[in-house]
Amino acid sequence: MVVVRPIRRSDAPELRLLHEQLSAESRRQRFLTSHPRLSHRELDRLTMLDHDRREALVAIDDGSIVAVARYERSTGSDADVMLVVRDDHQGRGLGSDLLRQLAELARQRSIERLRIRTLPDNARMWAAAHDTGYPCDESSDGVIVRITITLGKETG
Repeated sequence: MVVVRPIRRSDAPELRLLHEQLSAESRRQRFLTSHPRLSHRELDRLTMLDHDRREALVAIDDGSIVAVARYERSTGSDADVMLVVRDDHQGRGLGSDLLRQLAELARQRSIERLRIRTLPDNARMWAAAHDTGYPCDESSDGVIVRITITLGKETG
């Protein structure tokens, strides 16, 4: 059974392990580069949250973090979103569920738009964004796809 909860500072070692367990392809899709390791500084930034400007949820299965969804407010009403699911848990709806929960938290905190930057071949990210039930707009410069989820009114 997968449990979802806010990330904790004490999750840093598990977060590092999750990152190390990702395939090179999953890291490329998440970070838009190969990004082989998380630094101590990155782990601090990823786990030290104020639960308003920065929020993150983890999914835990059998004692291990298997997915993380986070937002970081970039302006008063916009936030950038990052999502990663361990390879052996992909394709089971976990990313969509996490993103839906994160979107609801963001909406409650007066965030109006969630922005996702992804690669054109990351169909799972596109699906997860659309699975939130909120309207999504997409644009691309040919290298990066930008997905904007507009919170406030669900599409059904």
